[in-house]
Amino acid sequence: MIHYLDDEDSYEDDWFDNDMIDDEEEDEEDDNLYTLEALNKHLNCNELFIGWDKSIVETKEAKEYCKYLRTHITGVFKSWQMIKDTLLQDNDITEDEYGWIQLHVICHDNSKYDKDEFIPYLHAFYPKTKNTKMSNEQQKEYDLAWYYHQSINPHHWQYWLLIRDEGNIVPMDMNKKSIIEMLCDWSSFQYIYPGRSANKWYNDNKDIMILSDNTRTLIEYYLAKFPEL
Repeated sequence: MIHYLDDEDSYEDDWFDNDMIDDEEEDEEDDNLYTLEALNKHLNCNELFIGWDKSIVETKEAKEYCKYLRTHITGVFKSWQMIKDTLLQDNDITEDEYGWIQLHVICHDNSKYDKDEFIPYLHAFYPKTKNTKMSNEQQKEYDLAWYYHQSINPHHWQYWLLIRDEGNIVPMDMNKKSIIEMLCDWSSFQYIYPGRSANKWYNDNKDIMILSDNTRTLIEYYLAKFPEL
């Protein structure tokens, strides 16, 4: 998967804040796979989307969207940094769960760099003409991209919905790891839109979320435990 990066941008300077990880953490043997060096290696891809139409990727709108994605994913990592040590110390998660979450946070939303997602999202949120409504075709492309994103990313609660043959929608229990990544995802938007915390997002939308009782209990437990999210 190739990430687009324009000439003026730098993953080191713009995409990731080196201060996000404490120096002490870099020395911890247990975290050696997830150090700042490993994260930067994952993110440091200064290549264009190979084989893509340059009229799409070398536009002001594409650069703005890429910058937004970098800010969002960095925010997810910042949110994880706020809570990860407490989760481990309080035995809310195991060492294995810690490693899984850390890796998935580092790779958060990688699918948004696939053509099936990137182009429909670009057209939806960064149109060449501002304040224009999506065409019916663009709306269908966006809906398909959003469905695709939900269906392959378990940090979305929609991923855990079973549609039975008779049409009933049954919410399955989300695993704890995906719930924590989801909360970091919600929390990340406070770094883009001040005041939009994970707690606020949940309180504003909880009535329309189709969640199992166990999932809802865990979400509310972690949000109460970490009001800073």
